Amino acid sequence: MRPTLDRIILKDISTVVEQTEGGIILPQQVQDRQRHRRWEIVSVGPLVQEPLLQPGLEVITSGRFAGDSVAINGETFRFVSEDNVIAIITMEE
Repeated sequence: MRPTLDRIILKDISTVVEQTEGGIILPQQVQDRQRHRRWEIVSVGPLVQEPLLQPGLEVITSGRFAGDSVAINGETFRFVSEDNVIAIITMEE
């Protein structure tokens, strides 16, 4: 897949909490409400201006309603505008 314009394709790599520490199982509707999720960049469009946004990086998006979600072969991908990426996750050594 290759996005157009300033779009970025992201793969969901979030850890969704399915059960509280007390043992209460959270329904899918509550799990889906996690506001900020972790994503891995799969592909970037030709008009993305931030040079740091490259495939393989982990990022956080601005909200659960940003972009459009698509399920392909059991994996969730999201198409977002460059403006929806609010942070790049880096590992300090």
